[in-house]
Amino acid sequence: MSPSNNATAPWPAEAPAPPPFVFDDGAAYELMIGRWSALVAQPFLDWLALPHGLAWLDDGCGDGSFTQSLVLHRHPASVVGVDPAPAQLNFARQRVATASVRFMEGDAQALPLPDASVDAAVMALVLFFLPDPPQGVRELVRVVKAGGTIAAYHWDLAGGGFPLQPILDAVHAEGYRSQPPPSAWTATLQASEHLWQNAGLSDVQTRQFEVSRAFESFDEYWRTAHGSPRLRELFATLSSTAMQRLRACARERIGSAEDGPLVLKAKANGVKGVKRWGAAIRQGLASLETPLSHLPFPRDTDRAAADHGACFSSPRQAPIATALPRRHRRRAAPRRGAASSHPSPPPAF
Repeated sequence: MSPSNNATAPWPAEAPAPPPFVFDDGAAYELMIGRWSALVAQPFLDWLALPHGLAWLDDGCGDGSFTQSLVLHRHPASVVGVDPAPAQLNFARQRVATASVRFMEGDAQALPLPDASVDAAVMALVLFFLPDPPQGVRELVRVVKAGGTIAAYHWDLAGGGFPLQPILDAVHAEGYRSQPPPSAWTATLQASEHLWQNAGLSDVQTRQFEVSRAFESFDEYWRTAHGSPRLRELFATLSSTAMQRLRACARERIGSAEDGPLVLKAKANGVKGVKRWGAAIRQGLASLETPLSHLPFPRDTDRAAADHGACFSSPRQAPIATALPRRHRRRAAPRRGAASSHPSPPPAF
């Protein structure tokens, strides 16, 4: 869930755009986003409908919120959580202290995992923060086994589904501009579907999830905004009068005129797909030391061989040899007692 999960990061309108940042406080992040993410995780996992006992990747695991939901609801054989932020990983290790779960520092666009090493991979609130989303999806395809599931969910940024949207709207109304995620366009259902299809995944489906979170008061909700480093920096620069004006604007947008309990909603867009068997075969062929162009048969033949494997439930069952030219097939031994066009030599005495 790193490098960041606040949909926009405000700074004064006259200032230049700030550099990218990562979260430096796992506990603050948990209050701001982690609890929201857990609310999405349960219906999202139900939608995936995958069996217990699988090997999972939590790509961009952040503070371990999704990892914890995964352990509780899907009883995985193993989980690897990868994130670029050490502070998030430290929090996650304390949160999910299970032998079957391990966390490592890494980049979603260059995962520190071998090919075909997990059964399922998920990006929870990550995709729109990647500078190169297609490369991030390609990495998921690479590390997932053939027939495995690749899925993600992200806040519906265009539809106002980000949990802190009322506060960000107030920030804009008070004259501050904001920094959108580098790939905010990926957060729509249509864009997610296209990314998954372009990665060669099959059975691609999308779905929107709406969740609600209760707060004891507006003040409790307001405190969650301090989990965003950018908002925290902004608040530190405001005078008492400016801060009160900003709070009043946010309260008005929520419609909370009195101090008391309130319930807010957020929306996330989900996408899932399955890695084809044919993709696994092509991946294996690509790893051969001898390039396909150097093999003694035409290139269109190797493509037919790879595609032929997509019709079978296991690469082991795919009779790729049947697609090879006749001169490259191993001659089958005649059945015992069967007539042969090449008579055997006379026995030696």
